[in-house]
Amino acid sequence: MMTRQEVKSVVENLTGVYQLIVYLMYGCGLRMSEALKLRVKDIDFGFDKVYIWDSKSLKDREFS
Repeated sequence: MMTRQEVKSVVENLTGVYQLIVYLMYGCGLRMSEALKLRVKDIDFGFDKVYIWDSKSLKDREFS
């Protein structure tokens, strides 16, 4: 398990799309496959939610 400082160090060394993917994975606890399957319509900016459909556990999830 990585400490918060180690995660911060990794994220600071990334840029662009890669940094965004790591932020989502860390902040929402997403698996790599879930993060890569995200589409714009899965993010609800009005209610600040991210929806995960058809995850590995076969349950739909949402994060605030």
